[in-house]
Amino acid sequence: MLTSALVEQLIDKLLQKGALRESYAEELRLTSSLKEILESGAVEYRVFAETVAEISGIPFLPNPVPRKITRSIFDDDSETTLPLKIEEMFSLKAVPIEGGYGILYPLPQHEKLGEKLYVISYDEFLKVVKSYAKRSPLEVEDYLSRDKILEAVLLTLVQAAVENASDVHILTPSNVIRFRIDGTVFTYCSLMGKGNEVANAFFSLSGRTPKNPHAQPNSIRLSGDEILKDNHIKEVDAEVRELLPLLKQIDFRIEIVPHPPQALSTTARLLDRGKTFWKLDSLGLPSSTVDRLRRIVLRRGVLLVTGETGSGKTTTCYALLTEIDAVRHTLITIEDPIEFRNRFWKQLEYKETQEIELTFTKLLSSVLRQDPDVIFVGETRDAETAKLLFQASNTGHSVISTLHTNSAYDTIMRLRDLLASFSTEEEVKMKLVSFLKAILSQRLLRRVCPYCSKEEEIPHEIYSELERRTNGLLSKMGVTTHLVGKGCKECRGTGYLGRVLVSEFVEITPEIAEKLLEGISKNRFESLMLEQGNDTILVNAVKKAAAFETNFFEIAEKL
Repeated sequence: MLTSALVEQLIDKLLQKGALRESYAEELRLTSSLKEILESGAVEYRVFAETVAEISGIPFLPNPVPRKITRSIFDDDSETTLPLKIEEMFSLKAVPIEGGYGILYPLPQHEKLGEKLYVISYDEFLKVVKSYAKRSPLEVEDYLSRDKILEAVLLTLVQAAVENASDVHILTPSNVIRFRIDGTVFTYCSLMGKGNEVANAFFSLSGRTPKNPHAQPNSIRLSGDEILKDNHIKEVDAEVRELLPLLKQIDFRIEIVPHPPQALSTTARLLDRGKTFWKLDSLGLPSSTVDRLRRIVLRRGVLLVTGETGSGKTTTCYALLTEIDAVRHTLITIEDPIEFRNRFWKQLEYKETQEIELTFTKLLSSVLRQDPDVIFVGETRDAETAKLLFQASNTGHSVISTLHTNSAYDTIMRLRDLLASFSTEEEVKMKLVSFLKAILSQRLLRRVCPYCSKEEEIPHEIYSELERRTNGLLSKMGVTTHLVGKGCKECRGTGYLGRVLVSEFVEITPEIAEKLLEGISKNRFESLMLEQGNDTILVNAVKKAAAFETNFFEIAEKL
């Protein structure tokens, strides 16, 4: 392992590169654990790995690992690979690659590893592991047909993790299992009529089986660590058990809903805790928006990040929080649940159950007594939350939260409705102009698949409609073509692979505040945004399509 002296050298190198805050370095010097530095949320995976390679003298294998290498990994017929089990890979942080072994960080000499070593970043390490798991011949339907329900459930979760699915839908009435990948739902396999048995397996894993699961919906929270420690896992077939370390850094939010007469359907949302570092300028926001956000993030007032469910709001908020020196400024989050952890933030979770009544109101009252500089509230759910957010900003705090609205203008209208429960119309207007400092509204559009796309003319109907909605933007830009994916194995036949962020940002300047006091229509509000150099979300999307990041079919469908 790295000695404490080498950890010091690593921290010094990171400081020299400007990849680590001085204040964070002060605290990280107190640990001799490389793992703690990696998981602190203070350093990018790639920069971390490159720096480890520099100080160890072991070559760094750039991201991404070449496809020809990942395709040969774990090929038992290859002389250059090592048949390590996934469990060993996670404990050793090592994977065999062409010509040697790729590792996360230097290891003591190990009889299995030979001499030729490389350093790879942790996110790339996980990709390599997933590429191996994709080659597994195991089938969920096979286990369901043999009534090995727990194996089927665990294998479903593993495959969802491997495919980077955000949700798993186990639909008893439809008798299918579906994955949501990049916002699109795909049928994964047949449920073989075992929907209730699958739901009961989730109850078993949670250790809490209700007397009558058909009486009402049930919520379950599970972590990959809890699954791996569950006593039932010892009884699982070895070939499935070998894959389970892939769940180690994933949390699952599970909802089990009854259907008449006696059916249970299950939905599981996957939250990958392995993602611990976000950079605001890597999300796909316009550079002008990034600059403005950095300028105002510590300023007193409410900053709202808005969008539909699954539009990346929490990721954007975490990227914003990463911009703050959380040692020099007290940063407290209130979330339900905590999706990702950072050692430098004080993160609180509020729950309301029969056993626990840790409500948002109680938590926020306690937080305000701790004199924080920045408060992050996971979601503005109701009028009471909105009221408390504006009260907090009134006492000099920077408040960041999310709201389910589709545009900056819709956000203002929604806030007016929420605040009207406690204030007169004039008081609402004054709160908005005095304490609302900015709104960032965002959506995720599908990215055109780079493997099967080609340039085509934009269909006349779509071109004409977007010309009308954007006041002739396409003709002004000289845009007549876009990329269209034809469908291939890489994109599962959809023509799209991954997603791209589109957004609009408005800072509540004195001019906009004055218009809000007067009352303003949506068209006039968006015109004012454009006059001040702020693109609407539609204009931003058109520019992304013109740059071949998405296409106009996707814009016509989603916006």
